[in-house]
Amino acid sequence: MKIDVWSDIACPYCCIGGIRLKKALRELDCEELFEIEPRSFQLEPELAGPGRPALRHYADKMGVEIEDLQEGLDRIVALAAGEGLEFCFDRVLAANTFDAHRLVKHAQALGVPNMTERLFEACFRDGLDVGDHAVLAGLAADAGLDPEHARAMLASDAWTAEVVADKAEARARGIRLVPHYVLEGGREISGAQTVAYFKEILQKAIQEQARAEFSQAEGHNSTPPSGEACGPGGCAWR
Repeated sequence: MKIDVWSDIACPYCCIGGIRLKKALRELDCEELFEIEPRSFQLEPELAGPGRPALRHYADKMGVEIEDLQEGLDRIVALAAGEGLEFCFDRVLAANTFDAHRLVKHAQALGVPNMTERLFEACFRDGLDVGDHAVLAGLAADAGLDPEHARAMLASDAWTAEVVADKAEARARGIRLVPHYVLEGGREISGAQTVAYFKEILQKAIQEQARAEFSQAEGHNSTPPSGEACGPGGCAWR
């Protein structure tokens, strides 16, 4: 069964949610039953130019001082640490992620599934500009790709149509917050849910698939819990 995952490299909850989903799959010993398909979403498609210090960017965007964000940022850092992740917001750069999404598509086509994880590390741990082609080529090499091939791809329009199509489908589905997960058959999960909740939904999907009774309408009968997510207006800091 396929799981389409709409996320953005600039979204900390997307990183956390991805780790939790994979942990749920491992704990259920059902990784071979599901195929994770990365789908592109941009929280700030209007960003241009070199990456800008994210704390200043977030504060200016929300009309507050950097100090006003600290409590919320500390909470996100703690959530990340709970999943074995290191987030360093004082290093993070706000950058356009369109080409990073193209690189993910490129890597996926070449059978390299860990490109998204390396991009998240680069953004939230290493403080690299994930909109810069030279940086992206280096990250491609880290993931096991040919950096020169990646650089040539980035200099072309390869995978542009696919990224645009993902974004258009997200709009058509009414997806405004990420991460957002769509399981084959129609069941949807919004936000960085807990491992326990992911396991619950995955088990239901497996059972329904086995009974051949899975229906999209059934998947929307109940209201799922609200998980941490990011939207065009920013992340859930508090």
